[in-house]
Order: sequence, then structure tokens, then C-alpha cells
Amino acid sequence: MLAPEIAKKSWPVAGIVMLAPSGRKLPQTMVEQARFLSQGSPAELAEIERKADQISAHKMPANEMFLGVPASYFYDLDARDEVAIAKTLDVPILILHGGRDYQVIDQDIQHWQDGLKGVAKVKVETFPQLNHLFIAGEGKPGPAEYQNPGHVDAPVIDAIANFIAATGGKSSAATK
Repeated sequence: MLAPEIAKKSWPVAGIVMLAPSGRKLPQTMVEQARFLSQGSPAELAEIERKADQISAHKMPANEMFLGVPASYFYDLDARDEVAIAKTLDVPILILHGGRDYQVIDQDIQHWQDGLKGVAKVKVETFPQLNHLFIAGEGKPGPAEYQNPGHVDAPVIDAIANFIAATGGKSSAATK
């Protein structure tokens, strides 16, 4: 999700590839993931939600931890608008998403699509059978499947390779 900002700071670049970029605020995303995975008791889930609300309102001390991460990390992410940055870059953008991804969901991808609507060089592609790691699976996704050895699905590699080939295969900086 930080690729547009990285591209802007590394300018010039030939294009941007984003694999499952989040579009929602991270604290709320973490609450939704905990609910989806049925992690914790109702009281534990309520505490996660309370702390996420505190962070969203910037009312948690910056050094206080939320799910192993200091609140300052979330505040830093919250101050960024990567979609707005992406709109200012005149380069092709490829956004890929796994249809079985429970971490970055359709709502996240829709955020990018809505924000980049009208930008000519944006392509979004969803791979229905793939998870957050772009590995095929079946049934309800979850963290346990990340423990199974697998490979990034060939059509994802093909999509990235075709995108790179279409953008010239190298950044403008490399040609100077």
C-alpha cells in the first residue's frame, strides 16, 4: 500500500505493482480480521475493538502497544493518503488481489478503484482462488494455510511479467 509513496520518492519509475494493498484503516482492519477468524472471547474482541477505536481517534499514547505494534505506527500510516499520491504519478499501476484474501478484502480494492477512477493506466485484477500470499486454496481461508508450502500462482507471475514487459521492463532511472 506504500508503493505510490515509495515510487514518488524514488522517481522516476516505469510503473507500480501492488500486491493486495490495504485500503482501510489498519486498526479497524485488524478488528475485522479477529472477528472473521473468531479469535478470542467476546470480551477479548471487545477490548481489541476499544483499543482500535482509541487509535482511530488518536487517543492512545504513541508508545502504547496494540496487537504488538506501537500506536505511533498506526498514526504514521493514518497520516498518509497513498491513493492521492498514486493519482499524481503518471505511470502504469497494476493492483493484484486474491479472492480468498481475508486480510485485504474486496472493500480495500474497491477503495483503490474508486480513488483511481479515471486514471487511464490503472489495471486491477482479482484471482478468485488465491489467498493473501497469492497461493491457491479452498474453503474458508485462515492463517493455518500460510504454514502449507506453496508457490505464487503462475497467472500472478504472468500478470506481473506482462505488466513489466508493457512498461519497458526497467525504470527510467536505469536508462540514464
